[in-house]
Amino acid sequence: MPFIGYAGIFFGETNQVSALLSHSCSWHRFLRCILTIFPFLEWMCMYRLKDWLLGDLLAGISVGLVQVPQVDVH
Repeated sequence: MPFIGYAGIFFGETNQVSALLSHSCSWHRFLRCILTIFPFLEWMCMYRLKDWLLGDLLAGISVGLVQVPQVDVH
């Protein structure tokens, strides 16, 4: 099916437009696109919040306390 563009909507070709959109937009394709843009969402589902959050916060604070003065000196 050739691409008819948005002009087809105004000329009564809505069946072709809806068929084109239904084939090109699927849930699997949308999810793959979102995971490409936001890759952290893939591993965020497996993140054990209660087990790892405190350690991650302490690591982030300690790196921040060391890194900020080093950048300020140079």
